Amino acid sequence: MDEIFGEDNFISQLIWKKGGGKNDSAFLSVITEYVLIYRKSNKLNAFLKDKSDINNYKYIDDNGNRYALTSFERQGINYSSKLDYPIITPDGNEIYPGGSKEEYELRKKGNYNKKDWCWTLSKEEYNLRKKKGLIEFKKIKGNYKVYYRSYFENKEHPYKNFIDEATNALGDRELKKLFNGKKYFLYPKSTLLIKKLLLFISKKNDADIILDFFAGSGTTAHAVLDLNKQDTTGNRTFICVQLAEPIDSQYSAYKDGYKTISDICKERIRRVIKKIKSEQSIEQKNLDLGFKVFKLSNSNYSIWNENITNSEDLKKQIKLFESALIPNYKDIDVLYEIIIKEGYSLNAKIESLKCKSNLVYKISDDLRQLYVCLDRKLDSNIITELKLTTEDTFVCLDSALDDSFKLNLFKT
Repeated sequence: MDEIFGEDNFISQLIWKKGGGKNDSAFLSVITEYVLIYRKSNKLNAFLKDKSDINNYKYIDDNGNRYALTSFERQGINYSSKLDYPIITPDGNEIYPGGSKEEYELRKKGNYNKKDWCWTLSKEEYNLRKKKGLIEFKKIKGNYKVYYRSYFENKEHPYKNFIDEATNALGDRELKKLFNGKKYFLYPKSTLLIKKLLLFISKKNDADIILDFFAGSGTTAHAVLDLNKQDTTGNRTFICVQLAEPIDSQYSAYKDGYKTISDICKERIRRVIKKIKSEQSIEQKNLDLGFKVFKLSNSNYSIWNENITNSEDLKKQIKLFESALIPNYKDIDVLYEIIIKEGYSLNAKIESLKCKSNLVYKISDDLRQLYVCLDRKLDSNIITELKLTTEDTFVCLDSALDDSFKLNLFKT
């Protein structure tokens, strides 16, 4: 990856908990994988920040403010005598870190482990928070436990380099739910994993294009659509690339009509869109829920064979070039090839204009437009009828123009 993006463009390595691991492993059960993050260039100089989730603040005080409770005691942190002291409970008794007075007294005599029971804050900090009303006691199984309050603040902070809740098991459930409980794909990534990664860099109204060169079951497309729905007005788009890798005929996916992995990917996107449409709120009515599928194929233009060595094959080759296009071409395929060659977007708008004698396609992309006619003969008034000027681009078959028509075009 350093060779592709450059060592200076390496940002970080995330640890991702992919699942629970295998119980039959001879040595270690591997439960994590790594996600490498690179930037394309130094134009990206920072990630977006994570925001505090109000749902993690489950308690509400008398003034309606949300807060969370954090346990005051810890085991397994480096022991400090300053963090080891008795606390008076509401009933007047004392409690100690770990719950045992005897062990507390042993620790105070020096009999403690390097990592042992103690409170998380010093006695001075405890008294300060108690004075502010931030200390709370709860009785659990007859014994008091002490907690401190943390109030919700809409603060931003960096994302962490560990993802633990977006397991493959979650991805498996998501895909099975879409396909009526059927398991068509092994170890699909969860949409939650992809969404977490996207939120590092993608805001809802930035019109970001998300590219996935190994689309697989279509998790990335699913995640982008979900994020847009979640934001109600999100306008991210996705480009997914997947080889038409064949599925073994013994699998249920093949028997149900999905012959390639890309077939599963396309159907997943369709089903996600259908689901979102069925759940759309008024605020989400303007979401872009369309997608196009393109398949890489040979050119529709006739290509000269340079390897011909005999006259008969040469005559056949010349005969083929009486038309600039291959036999049995489809208009839509030629139009998209022209769109690519002319540098237009694959999302360019294609309109059919029915003129008096010819079918003309108008292709629009932002402020640009061009006209295409694939008829074998052009009406002599077509340019005038379309009201074209020398600033417009008109594409047609060379064979559809005779010499006089070409001359008139030049004069126009």
